[in-house]
Amino acid sequence: MAAGGGAGIVAKTVVAPFERVKIVCQTGESVGMVQTTRSIFASEGVLGFWRGNMAACVRVVPHKAVLFAFSDFYKELFRSMDSTGNNKMPAWGPFVSGSLSGFTASIITYPLDLIRTRVSGQIGENLVYSGISHTFMRTLKEEGPRALFRGIGPTLFGALPYEGIKFGSYDLLTQLLPEDIDPKADFAGKILCGGGAGVLATIFTYPNDTVRRRLQMQGAGGATRQYKNAWDCYVKLARNEGWTVYYRGLTPTLVRAMPNMGVQFATYDFLKSLIESLDKHTRYDYEDGKMDFIPDLPLEVQRLCIEVRENEELCRTLHDRAQ
Repeated sequence: MAAGGGAGIVAKTVVAPFERVKIVCQTGESVGMVQTTRSIFASEGVLGFWRGNMAACVRVVPHKAVLFAFSDFYKELFRSMDSTGNNKMPAWGPFVSGSLSGFTASIITYPLDLIRTRVSGQIGENLVYSGISHTFMRTLKEEGPRALFRGIGPTLFGALPYEGIKFGSYDLLTQLLPEDIDPKADFAGKILCGGGAGVLATIFTYPNDTVRRRLQMQGAGGATRQYKNAWDCYVKLARNEGWTVYYRGLTPTLVRAMPNMGVQFATYDFLKSLIESLDKHTRYDYEDGKMDFIPDLPLEVQRLCIEVRENEELCRTLHDRAQ
């Protein structure tokens, strides 16, 4: 879970400007990506592109931690169901495990997603919401507890195919990477695989994302609600703004998706290997006297293990905590 949270923070901060532009495009008037970028810069400066990033990071830690942890959990569950006893993952396993983990993570962290959208969706100086706690308290006071889950229907509906396509595609693409590849090249390859998986998932599920953002923003600051539910939102958007509204903000989203998903998956795999290696080596070194490294660990992880192991006091502390 720590690896998933860490990967999420790194990825979110790197691509925050693209995310801000995307949300403003989705929830405001259609002025285009370039004009939206200029408006944000003119009214808020460079730091304006990171508005809402703190809320995004607060959400992304539990969301990505739960997402990746449950993805691994469901994968192990499906492997254990192998009737041949070979613990083999079925072809549909990565797709279904991704869908189920996305569904689980979305339910647990949804209020934080709504708060992030409301903070990021504002532009200019006269802001309705000034931060995470203010947004939470004002939404709760003016609209009630149910407002914190407004738009959760299309979110859950979108999480199933989005996370399924993303995790499934990543697993398929990484299988194409050579096994005896240099660690740095392997990391770069995983970034490309993760980026490709993210782009695929985004294109297929983007209309649903636009609808959920609209539902999250309606009623903000006491404004009149325009949509009764998700279906009503779909219909009214197409009728009033044309079907292209569903893909408004897609360009910055795709630009964001490649590095975001790439960094996220590659960082998660690296941190997971690092955490597992530290746990194994501190336990094995002092219980069994084993000094050999696991052959398939990345070189960076092996070097860090050596540095940690040379500090005997730290290693014994890690060993005691592992018990």
